[in-house]
Amino acid sequence: MSASQQISDQQFLTIKEFSAVARLSVVQIRRLVKAGRIPCHQPGGPGGKLLFKPDALTSVGPSESKPNTKAARPKGGRRPVWKSKSPV
Repeated sequence: MSASQQISDQQFLTIKEFSAVARLSVVQIRRLVKAGRIPCHQPGGPGGKLLFKPDALTSVGPSESKPNTKAARPKGGRRPVWKSKSPV
């Protein structure tokens, strides 16, 4: 490994190091990267390792939580016999 490669790697965190700092799982970080919420650098191109700047979380800003708008739906399957009978 060349000296310039070592210097550039020291300026970035690997995904495991970043997950420890951010207190997020590696899978969650990959999802946020795919969604474009966290900036990262891939020196080897697509499919290569992900590198993050130490201040990547501060550049993202607060997360926007979506309100739960799904209405409660009944679960699928047959209805029990005692529920399908009409009251007498």
